[in-house]
Amino acid sequence: MSKWRAIQHFWESFNIPAYDAQSVPKDAELPYITYEAQTGSLDGVLSLTSSIWYRGSSWTDVCNKADEIDAYLNNGITIPLDDGQYLWIVKGSPFAQRLADETDKQVKRIIINIQAEFLAR
Repeated sequence: MSKWRAIQHFWESFNIPAYDAQSVPKDAELPYITYEAQTGSLDGVLSLTSSIWYRGSSWTDVCNKADEIDAYLNNGITIPLDDGQYLWIVKGSPFAQRLADETDKQVKRIIINIQAEFLAR
């Protein structure tokens, strides 16, 4: 799996659609995740952000999804890459932050911060 595909694979593993923040389809419906797509050299740490987007009057669903990602990353995760490399992902700090949408009070967003590192086996 390529570095780019590994990042996509990670975000789409949470049972809602995940899109590169630069490629959200115009007809995409909430809930979904948008994420930064960046890669780096071996042993270089990347600080990446994503956003979880839900629609509703309550923060419950979006917070539950953030908590799911938090639990999944509790000890960090690895994703195997091509050529014997792997992607190591851990929680960033702060890990999660609520953000209101000024134009639509029904849109609930949580920004997630992770750190990613490409390593050789």
